[in-house]
Amino acid sequence: MALTVGNSGSVHVDSGNALEIKGAQLAKDQMELEGKMALELIQAAAVPEVNPPTVSSGNTINIKA
Repeated sequence: MALTVGNSGSVHVDSGNALEIKGAQLAKDQMELEGKMALELIQAAAVPEVNPPTVSSGNTINIKA
């Protein structure tokens, strides 16, 4: 399908190409949104830092019952 605008000059728009471009833009927007959501999920799941164990922990093992 072609669209002609004006008498002095014509502009041809192929509706197939326009739909492909619109589809590509929507896919790009969706990918960006999913990427942002994934980053937010990773940041929300970040484990807070904990203090390292003391040096003496685990040095003494009681083997008597």
